[in-house]
Amino acid sequence: MELKDSLRRLRKERGITQEDVAESLGISAQTVSKWERGLCAPDISLLPRIALLYNCTIDHLFGMDTIATSRTPMQEETLRSLMKSENYSAVLNLLLTECEAHSNNFQLLYHTLHFASRHNLYDHPELPRILPLIAHCENHCADQDLFHTILSYGLILSGQSSIPTLHAKTLEFYHKLPNQFAARERFVLFVMQGDELKQNILQNVWSYFEDAFKFLHHLAENAETIEEQMHLHQQRADIYEILSEGKFCGLFDGFYLNSYHKLAWKNMQLGNYEEAEACVDTILQRLRLHLSPESRANPAALFQPCPPGIESKSALPLLRRMERHPDLAPFRKKIKAFREEYESGIQEFKEGNPNA
Repeated sequence: MELKDSLRRLRKERGITQEDVAESLGISAQTVSKWERGLCAPDISLLPRIALLYNCTIDHLFGMDTIATSRTPMQEETLRSLMKSENYSAVLNLLLTECEAHSNNFQLLYHTLHFASRHNLYDHPELPRILPLIAHCENHCADQDLFHTILSYGLILSGQSSIPTLHAKTLEFYHKLPNQFAARERFVLFVMQGDELKQNILQNVWSYFEDAFKFLHHLAENAETIEEQMHLHQQRADIYEILSEGKFCGLFDGFYLNSYHKLAWKNMQLGNYEEAEACVDTILQRLRLHLSPESRANPAALFQPCPPGIESKSALPLLRRMERHPDLAPFRKKIKAFREEYESGIQEFKEGNPNA
């Protein structure tokens, strides 16, 4: 494979743009584009930085999917010949033998699994030999990032293999990967179906969402200007709107609607009365859904379990904070009237649903 093809493929596999590469290397995006079109080649001094950026070896940039071992010149020549003739099945046999002879060379194991995945060798008859190698890596590899990467390639191979002993390891590999490891959810279809798959995806969506929500909160708390704070709180509100699709998510809505509360009183501080009132109305309209006929007909939806990591709380504390907040004094009467209506309605729900 030519260098231009490797650079283009690796960038797309890593999910980064030409602009990201250019910024990381301190060059122009036009130069990156020329590399990928074969109009010019990177300066040799940039190759180590490019390999680091793409998490691969310099050899891999040039299509050599192996790393240095104690190969003899004859073995090197054999490997090059097999690669040139595209006899990838035989190359994998040699790489597996090398991995077994150098069981603590976990970089070699990573490159071997990557090679097998890249060339779609899922049903290679010798592929189950990776299982004891991965088990050895789990017990002896000190680099957890490397181990998880190796495990992810084990998941890719086992998930798409029709070899029973290998395919049987798919679920085990999946559960050993951290929840938010990049390759994990790409292959969840290999291990889950139906409602279990839906619940798993929903749980992970909430998990990513919750992380973003918390990070934006910390950024907002440390923002230097009120305008920047408002921008970040608006981003939190936008995330909530995308996820909820305008529907209530249960009593823990109050946790997320707090972003509108902060936008409301910060708008008041800037003298933006109409914008502040719009934020207050958004909160009241969303919480009014909790009292709707649909909610009364299906109270279980209102009291549904919270996403992982979210404490189940009524929206009443939010309404009380809004009612007491000095900057929201012009809306106090409106907020108080709704808070009393909401409090009464939720109490009725609870009395009618003692298990909620």
